Amino acid sequence: MEIRFQDVRKIFQGRSGRVTALDGVDLRVGEGEFVCLVGPSGCGKSTLCNMLAGFDTPTSGSVTLDGELVAGPSISRAMMFQEPALFPWMNVRDNLSFGLKSLKLPAAERRATAERFLKMVHLSQFADAQPHELSGGMKQRVALARALAVDPVRAADGRAVRRAGCPDTRPPAR
Repeated sequence: MEIRFQDVRKIFQGRSGRVTALDGVDLRVGEGEFVCLVGPSGCGKSTLCNMLAGFDTPTSGSVTLDGELVAGPSISRAMMFQEPALFPWMNVRDNLSFGLKSLKLPAAERRATAERFLKMVHLSQFADAQPHELSGGMKQRVALARALAVDPVRAADGRAVRRAGCPDTRPPAR
């Protein structure tokens, strides 16, 4: 899997005028590489992540994943937000299962997948809890489990998760 930002520029129009958040960003993240974006507040780290997730577009330049232009959100990419972004009216299990609905999985498979990921993040006993009943760290674990449960790499085109250097979290086929 290759991520590429080519000559990316992003300008935001604010009340006090135009703000250039990114200018001429060139970045290539190759197969199996691990990259951290580090910099001061307001330097464009989140803007780059939002572009990769498809939530925002560059003013100019391009963002590609395996050579394909990122043109909008896709189930083939998962995003961990700075805030957990849990739905307050849903319990933990339903929050985790939310993304699985877009995969059109049967209800029993969604529930089994949610239970497996709740166990993985040590929150099985909180499956029926509401987000306001969780600590900040527990909320982040629910958000992480939700992002991983949709298996974005496999959803992209069926390639094994191992190709991206991640362990396959699905049970073996019977």
